[in-house]
This record gives sequence, C-alpha cells and structure tokens, in this order.
Amino acid sequence: LYARWIEFGAFSAILRMHSAHENPREGNLRMPWVYGRQGIELMRKYFALRLQLIPYLYSYAWQAHEQSVPLLRPLYLQYPDLEEAYRRPHEYFLGESMLVVPVLDPSGNQSIYLPPGAWLDFFSGKRYPGDNTFTEHYAVDETPVFVRAGAVIPEQPVSDYSDAHPLQRLIVNVFGAGSGSFDLYEDDGVSFAY
Repeated sequence: LYARWIEFGAFSAILRMHSAHENPREGNLRMPWVYGRQGIELMRKYFALRLQLIPYLYSYAWQAHEQSVPLLRPLYLQYPDLEEAYRRPHEYFLGESMLVVPVLDPSGNQSIYLPPGAWLDFFSGKRYPGDNTFTEHYAVDETPVFVRAGAVIPEQPVSDYSDAHPLQRLIVNVFGAGSGSFDLYEDDGVSFAY
C-alpha cells in the first residue's frame, strides 16, 4: 500500500507522503526507511521522476490557471462521447498526453483500458493498440503509465530538489511515431511574475 501511494503521488497534482504523523499503533508507517532499502529506493525512483517531470507539470499547471482545465483529467473529460470512459473512474490523464492507471489490487494485477489511438508504455516504450482492454501484472515498484504515440514530454535533469537551479537544460522526449506537439510554459523560476 505504501508503494502504491508513492507511485500515485508521483503522478498526481500534489505529491505528499503524509509521513509527518507516524502512528505505529494504527499501522500508519509512512516513512520510507521503515520499509528498508526497497522503500527508500522506491521513494527515490518516483520522487526523482517527479522532479524530472516539472517542465511538463508546470506547463499544465499554467494551463489549469489560464483555462480552468484540471491537471488530472478523467477519461470522460478527454473522451465525452466514449462510453468506456465513464466506466473507468480510476484511470486519468495527467495533462493531455499521459494516461495513469493506479494499481489497486494487492496482487499487482491491473485491468487497463486504452482509448482509441496508438499508445506506448511510458517506462518501457512497449506499444499497445488503443480502444483495447487488457490486464497486466505490475511489480511493487512498477506503475502503469501510458503516452499517446507522438507525445512530446519535456523534462529537466535530475536534481536534489525542485528549485535547485533554474531550468538551464530541457530534455525533450518524443514517444513513437505520430503527430505531437507541446506548448512549454516558462517564467523566471524565482518570482511570482509570469
């Protein structure tokens, strides 16, 4: 459950561990070191990824501010005419290009629906056909995230914390063949000016 919480947090609007109030009597052990090396590595993996995705997230946070479109988007917001979109309340888009499917079953098996179009696994690049439902197993340190073919996902280099230095180097990932674009939002990275 701890691992799935960290994975979900990395692909949410706000990443919170809720580790400030450990209560062992209630079983609320929320510090990564409680889970040994595996817990610490899991936290590092997903927190580092979250920091890398800041240009993507920041751009969609700006879009949310400007257009009142949420950062996390239910399938039916992207596909209002698609019946299956209303049957998948736990799947959501993070921005326009990333489809996140949190693992809910303790076994690690997860049923996934991909909307029409071509899709790729965000982590492995494996291709999947759209308008398709399937079940896959995800290890405790894996989480299903898919991107549209042609998706452009901007990232920044790994750093120890989010504002270690202003964005000097942008990493642009293009996933597979397909038509894609991305409108990057930047400001001075320091003040409230925009």
